[in-house]
Amino acid sequence: MKIFDAHQDIGANVLLVTGKNFFEHNALYEGHIRTKYRCVNQVDLPRLRKGNVKLVFAAIFARTKKQAVEQFHLYTEIIKNSKGAILPVLSRRDLQKIKGEKIGFLFHMEGADPIEKPADLDFFHALGLRSIGICWRTKNQYVGESALTKKGMELIKCIESKRMILDLAHAHEKLFWNILRHFHKRFIVSHTACKSLCPNRRNLSGDQIMEIITRRGLIGICGVNLMLGGSSITNITDHMKYIAKKGGIHTLCFGSDFDGMVHPKIILVKGFEDVSCYPNVIRKLLQSFGNKEVCRKIAYGNLKEFIEYAL
Repeated sequence: MKIFDAHQDIGANVLLVTGKNFFEHNALYEGHIRTKYRCVNQVDLPRLRKGNVKLVFAAIFARTKKQAVEQFHLYTEIIKNSKGAILPVLSRRDLQKIKGEKIGFLFHMEGADPIEKPADLDFFHALGLRSIGICWRTKNQYVGESALTKKGMELIKCIESKRMILDLAHAHEKLFWNILRHFHKRFIVSHTACKSLCPNRRNLSGDQIMEIITRRGLIGICGVNLMLGGSSITNITDHMKYIAKKGGIHTLCFGSDFDGMVHPKIILVKGFEDVSCYPNVIRKLLQSFGNKEVCRKIAYGNLKEFIEYAL
């Protein structure tokens, strides 16, 4: 079964953590750049193919415009050197090109810090940016403690007018509700889990889940033990079943956060250590839901339909 994944930190991983060759199979803890992060290699082209992953939200995780541009250039080089194996997804028509062994990259910015003013969104949109999160954990020029700033309201309008995807993965609950007073389209929370099963501040409350279901948004369940409340594939499917029982089958997708699990407190999920392990999760999904059509929706169908709507 093919996979669409709503969040992978490939660019930052290559440039800041591992220095890996994306076109070669890399060992899980292999790398040579010395940083404060631990070295974790979870994504490369051979393993994407082994996991049957057909589309990735390729994240730009950066604090400055310069860092963001460097990651865009890296992705551009990967696409160029892939000789047609990897394609940018800039519109719904590009989804139709993802056939055979081809893989799509949809560019996402994890936190809007590199966008110095709302009008600069034009620059990044021209580079190929199609998805954006307003903040990454901390406040910036667009968000305060619990609400959008004046610039933030302007940026939201720009995102909406450009038909870009809004991701609220790093917006805490008060900010989540404030943003939704200003944004009226469907949206995604790309890599998260359920607060009722694991009380992590990054996870979604029951009220948030119901709002996403009502708005026909998307919830990407991650592969991070600190948010799942455990390190087994069963923990992943438990969060999915919780949302499904609330009527949210159409909201579910994967948002693994692969290549971003560099914090030393993170323990990798057994059997889902890297992107090649997706078949293990699909087998568990089939056991949990007993319905291939439901599993197809979670694996790729819901996210595919959402991208077609959003772009």
